[in-house]
Amino acid sequence: MSANEVLKKQNCGGLAPSLFVLIPVFNEEASIAIAISEIIETLSSLENEYKTRIIIINDGSTDRTGLTLENIEVDKIITHTSNKGLGAAVRAGLNYAKIKGADFVIKIDADLQHEAKDMLKLMKLLETDQADLVYGNRFQGIEYKMPLIRLIGNKVFNKLMSIITGWNVKDGQPGLFGLNRQYLSCFNFNGDYNYTQQLLLDASHKKMRFLQTPITFRKRRHGDSFINLAYPFIVCYQILLMMLGRLGGKR
Repeated sequence: MSANEVLKKQNCGGLAPSLFVLIPVFNEEASIAIAISEIIETLSSLENEYKTRIIIINDGSTDRTGLTLENIEVDKIITHTSNKGLGAAVRAGLNYAKIKGADFVIKIDADLQHEAKDMLKLMKLLETDQADLVYGNRFQGIEYKMPLIRLIGNKVFNKLMSIITGWNVKDGQPGLFGLNRQYLSCFNFNGDYNYTQQLLLDASHKKMRFLQTPITFRKRRHGDSFINLAYPFIVCYQILLMMLGRLGGKR
C-alpha cells in the first residue's frame, strides 16, 4: 500500500489531511502582508480537500515585521528573538509541523519572488504520491536576468548536488519546496544556512523520492538577498560536514 493510500485510509472517517504552509521571515515588513494575502487566496482553492495552516517563523526581524504580523491572522507565529539563519527558521517550522502531525508541508518565501499559485504544482506531485520531496525549478520560469555570479554559482552547486545524490538536480536552491508526512517524520539537518542542499543530501541518504517542477521566479522588489560572497564557502563546509557524518554513520 502506498503512503498516499495509507493517508486516505487514515482519513476515511471524514478528517481532511492537513497542509502546513511555512513562511520564514526576516525584515520583510514591505512584503509580508501581500505575500500572506496571495497565499491565503491560493489556499482557498484547497479548502474542501485539506485542513490548511499558515505558520510564520519570524527569525529575529529588526524592522516592523513583528508589528505587521500582529494585524494579520495566521495560525501560528514562531518567534526567534535573534536572527538564527534561514536554515534554523525552516527547521523550526518543519519540527512544529511534525509535532502537529502535518500530512503535507509547503515552504515558501515572503519576498514575493515566488507565485503563491505555484504551491499547487508541488501539491499535485505530493498528493498523488509521486514524490516525498518536491523542489520548484526556477530556471524555466525566471522573469529577470539573474546576476552572472549567482547564475554560475547555481549551476556549479546544481552539478555538485547531482553528482552527490544521483538525481538530476536542476535547481538545488529554490525558496519553494514541499514534502510529505513520510519524509517529515524522518528529516534531519543541522546547519543554519544552506538548508536546501542539506535536505537534498538527507533525502537522498534516506532513499526518498525526489521530483522538480517548473515555477515562476520574479525579481525581488523589496529587501536584500541573504546570499553574499561567503555563501559558497559556508555551503561547501556544511555539505562536507554532512557527507562526513554519513560516512561516519556507516562504520
